[in-house]
Amino acid sequence: MATGVDLLIMAVTTALLAIFAPALIRAFNRDPEVVRVGAAYLRIVSPFYIFAAFGVILGRALNAPGTAWRR
Repeated sequence: MATGVDLLIMAVTTALLAIFAPALIRAFNRDPEVVRVGAAYLRIVSPFYIFAAFGVILGRALNAPGTAWRR
């Protein structure tokens, strides 16, 4: 269930980053070249955040059974 919720949250976040990438970069730097490169970077990298989040969630899921036997 956690991975399903993660997929939904990260898919929405990825879509928002792709749509609003120029505005987000422009909030930190108004140079047109920086905005262009930064927006391209966010659009390329943000889909991989889904896999990074899966790694964290599934890693924590594997850690949880290991901590139960120590009690």
